[in-house]
Amino acid sequence: MTKLLRVIIIFLMTASITGCGGSGSAVSSTTADNYNYVYVSTLGVTGVVGSGNGRFSTPYGVTVDGLGNVYVADTTNQRIQKYDSSGTYMSTLEVTGVSGSDNSHFIAPVGVAVDGSGNVYVADYGTYRIQKYSLAFKLPDTGQNEVASKK
Repeated sequence: MTKLLRVIIIFLMTASITGCGGSGSAVSSTTADNYNYVYVSTLGVTGVVGSGNGRFSTPYGVTVDGLGNVYVADTTNQRIQKYDSSGTYMSTLEVTGVSGSDNSHFIAPVGVAVDGSGNVYVADYGTYRIQKYSLAFKLPDTGQNEVASKK
């Protein structure tokens, strides 16, 4: 388990127990696995519900990829948000706030995972399915997506 992932997990556990906020003030450290964990940062805006980029309504599942990017399942907003390793918002997977059961929408995404090839897996509680997304890029002048192959 990477140190960043451990920090996120401990932070989430501490936030749910102590109600710590994103003020940047020090939070007492937690000891686990012979490490001392201290508050590092917050994704989103503490105490503010929203559907804009970088805001959450019901953040539920979280994972980190091999590059340190953080993915958050924002259940009520029916989306997955991606942040870089420093916590800066990067992108959104699927349509924000629009519920649906086709391949471009979620109803209630609660879990997210990323494999070693960069494929993103989303557990959608509302549609009783797991969706897999592969890295894609837009073809010039067509707007069509092309799945990127790894060589």
